Amino acid sequence: MINTTNIKPIDALKFIVGNKFKYNLTRVIFLFLCVFQFGYSGNAQSKKEIKKSVEAFEVAMKSRDIEAMKALIAPDFMIGVYGGDTRDYLLESIVKVYPKINDIVFVKKESRKDITLAEVILKDSDGGEDRGNFAYEKNGLLIYTDFFDRLYKLDRYTDRGLVASIPFELAEGKIFIKLRLNDSPDLLTMIFDTGADGMALSPSASQRIGIKNTQERETAVVGGKTSVQFSKNNTVHINDSLDLDNQNLVIFPGLAGRADGLIGGGILRSFTTRIDFDKGVIELYDFNSYTPSKEVEVVPVDFNSGLPVIPVNYHLANKAEELTANMVFDTGAGYNMIFFGPYVGKENLEEGFKAEFYSTNYSMGMATPTKMGYMDYAKLGDFELQNILVSLQAHDPDKGEWNSDAGSFGLELIQKFNVTIDRLHHKLYLEANENYDRPTDFVLAGMILQFNDQNELEVKQVIGGTMASTEGIKPGYKIMMINDYTTDELMLVENINDLINEKDQDFLLRILTGDQMRQVTLSN
Repeated sequence: MINTTNIKPIDALKFIVGNKFKYNLTRVIFLFLCVFQFGYSGNAQSKKEIKKSVEAFEVAMKSRDIEAMKALIAPDFMIGVYGGDTRDYLLESIVKVYPKINDIVFVKKESRKDITLAEVILKDSDGGEDRGNFAYEKNGLLIYTDFFDRLYKLDRYTDRGLVASIPFELAEGKIFIKLRLNDSPDLLTMIFDTGADGMALSPSASQRIGIKNTQERETAVVGGKTSVQFSKNNTVHINDSLDLDNQNLVIFPGLAGRADGLIGGGILRSFTTRIDFDKGVIELYDFNSYTPSKEVEVVPVDFNSGLPVIPVNYHLANKAEELTANMVFDTGAGYNMIFFGPYVGKENLEEGFKAEFYSTNYSMGMATPTKMGYMDYAKLGDFELQNILVSLQAHDPDKGEWNSDAGSFGLELIQKFNVTIDRLHHKLYLEANENYDRPTDFVLAGMILQFNDQNELEVKQVIGGTMASTEGIKPGYKIMMINDYTTDELMLVENINDLINEKDQDFLLRILTGDQMRQVTLSN
């Protein structure tokens, strides 16, 4: 999981905002200014009050007074799809350098559901005119304006429906998609990673397609920070008819394997994005086009950090009560869940935690030690996932509080749902899919076992120093039977629970290695 800000520079305004590489931005406490010097009363329901607010906006822009502008906006005011600290950064830049306004003419007001729209004509100092809306919430504060949205290519009124369907391959704990970049004819194999707010390429892929004019930057990964090469103004060709322009990317030396790179935030910022694991496609919708079914679970999602962060309620056996953690919804993480070191230290999660084994987490070449053990349950809305393996990253005070999110909710659990992420409206829709009742990874007799895509039970990892290790068992070996349970019977979670809850028991395993069947007895 990486964080690379990918905000398009406003070329006409001559400022660049694509240079803020932070994993998580500090949460903002918004100050509500109730009395405005131009008579703004905080109630935009009447035509008179709306006109006063429009006049106040005009005065703030003409005087380039950022504090006066902040007095007019609601806490959830957005510029394009950006809210929170990124929104504040953009707002200050826009107020400073927006083309000089000569006049703003009020045209009419219109009530729509929970908002009031004020249609206006903005006249600039060169005689040009632009027509658009100011949108006000019930308390009379501004929640968006078309004039700022257009700087980031957001149209809140279009309804183009489904604009693209991208087939994907689910393999190696990753979602792989194909796309092209810039003028290169080469198809790139990219990880679709919602835990990356930008795009990254491996050094070899970057060289192959001719990425040039890079700059050195620092960015954050799980466990710390690293240096990368940064490139801007790239074009992503999703298919023959759909492009994403002006995309930033970084070159990560830690990227390896079959993937040429990864992409995430650039897609989420542009479309309502549906990941359908049953069909094996990623569907991209216009922000105003997607209509969820009535059966979906709606989970609030926070993009203040640039990444999708959701609330997860959970319980660990070493804790007396249920806790809530804000977790990055991370399709690029090939595990169940991991709690980041700063959160582990803050909540003292390690005390009394029963570790089944110890491991190391790798993120873009950075390694951090972890403990793995069972969580009683994790809840997303009304969905409850029970008895799942979770990782606790070691807390290192010397690294500081490098992340304010609690951790990462990974693909092993995400793929139990068909997921739709709507960044503009801060909603995540979940529907249980064909994988929902499928068992997740479990630990038994010194091994981590998993069901692969063919529903075969296989060895995912062998824990060093155990009987399984000394018996020469390797990752990829197929488990045909454990005690009296066949593979088909172990597809039932309750049967797995019966096995892992057995104390001081020997396990008789029938293992297929190539064409040879082997029988071995192991103990925990």
